[in-house]
Amino acid sequence: MLGFTNQNSYTEQIKARVGGGGRSSVVDNLMRAYQAIFAIPDTEWPWNRSAFQTAQTLFADGYFDAILSSSPFPTVHRVAQRLKGRYPIQWVADFRDPWSQSHNYSLPWFRQRLDRWMEERTIKTADLITTVSTGFADKLVRIHGQKVRVIRNGYQPLTDSTTVSLSECFTISYTGTIYTGKQDPNKVLVALYNLLESRKISRDRIALNFYGRYDNALQQTIERYGLGKVALQKGNLPREEIRERQRASHLLLLLQWEDPNERGIFPLKFYEYLNAGRPILATGGAEAGEIGAILDQTCAGTTASTIPEIERALLQAYNAYLKQGTPDYHGIQEAIASYSYVEQARLLDDAIRSLL
Repeated sequence: MLGFTNQNSYTEQIKARVGGGGRSSVVDNLMRAYQAIFAIPDTEWPWNRSAFQTAQTLFADGYFDAILSSSPFPTVHRVAQRLKGRYPIQWVADFRDPWSQSHNYSLPWFRQRLDRWMEERTIKTADLITTVSTGFADKLVRIHGQKVRVIRNGYQPLTDSTTVSLSECFTISYTGTIYTGKQDPNKVLVALYNLLESRKISRDRIALNFYGRYDNALQQTIERYGLGKVALQKGNLPREEIRERQRASHLLLLLQWEDPNERGIFPLKFYEYLNAGRPILATGGAEAGEIGAILDQTCAGTTASTIPEIERALLQAYNAYLKQGTPDYHGIQEAIASYSYVEQARLLDDAIRSLL
């Protein structure tokens, strides 16, 4: 269609064709208007026809026990709905993120109403709905009823069992994107500033490293508090190297979602953190929530919502580092292993088998 291939994301192909030349804001606005008015249910809608035709060919050549459609993009559920209407087969609709109730929903109100109506109509014939958190499950239950099961994101277990040496100075690492207005790194920076100013922590014995895309707002806060030599943005690194940096850190920083009305939002790095075998400090948020519950279950870390709580947690970990070379860590490996890809795949297998 229009010279695009159905082998790759239409969204990315459009951006590649019209982007560049310093026109990013114009392109973004045009894409947003296109998405709001024409891209229904999403920018991948042209894939519906080719995917359905391919699936029909596969069904003609063999037998299948179930269909698993996993979004984003919601178009996959539209394809699965059509197949469910054509063939006597069980259908599992999986939501990595909610559809019309997404915490990152950015289209106008009229489009959200349309998406809500389309979501209800599309998912109505699904035999089971799965999603990645109980917070998301609660949203889906309100729309679709009780046929929702939680099967979480997980981690790929590290294959390298070699012990990684900890950094010489007390090192706190954050890996991943920071969503401006949704997560708040300022609380950590203020807490660290207070501890440095009170000389409870020495400037030459601590490093706070941020790995991921460069964040202007973050850098401005770092400079405002005079933390330029302590808090550093290290940029993007290959995943293997990031996981090694996680293991070499004394403390792993996680920024919780700040909106009290949004529950069940898990940065994917959280599960890698669990596998790293280093203590986790989850900061911010209105409450400990699901992340706090998992940290309690696995004994892999703690939560601290307010600046005073963050100060206490940082100081406790730092003092342990001074005394014994590393903060205390009591992670329960059996509990942590339950969040591996293998174990989550087993839960998905059980869910599908329950339908057959």
